[in-house]
Amino acid sequence: MSLKVNESVGNKYGESTLEPETFADIVSCLKSDKFKIDSPQLNDEITDELLLAFRQSIEGNITNDPIRDYTFDWERLGECYTFVFDDYIKNIELINQETAECDEERRKWTADCFKNDEESSIERINKSEQWISLKEVQLHQMKQQIKNTIDLIKGEVQKFKSLTTYE
Repeated sequence: MSLKVNESVGNKYGESTLEPETFADIVSCLKSDKFKIDSPQLNDEITDELLLAFRQSIEGNITNDPIRDYTFDWERLGECYTFVFDDYIKNIELINQETAECDEERRKWTADCFKNDEESSIERINKSEQWISLKEVQLHQMKQQIKNTIDLIKGEVQKFKSLTTYE
């Protein structure tokens, strides 16, 4: 037994006392509204026969007689603890497996997105290069036309100069 300040029970005047907590104090605390066992939520949530049997054995021990000798099945508590812990481990492993599967799907999706992005980027770059090449050809042709036009104008200006100089 451990010593603790027994604030939840207190003495008959409601004052906190420093005394060992008794089994009757624990039963009284469990019977309070804070720990209501008759909750329909609990009845709906417990589906395992082992846990239900253990709960029923506890409910059978809780009476209004604080002097009654309480029997507590520690082996059944150990079995329940083992069941709950094994169930917890099983569910954690299942969650880890599902998380790994989701991570694998995310990795595949990300790789596909990068591949699609890369392909569309390459396609856009290739189209841009083609447009630039076409414009370079057009500019080169225009440059040649302007050069030819300038040469033609120079030739005509020279002819005109030579005609006006001799007259």
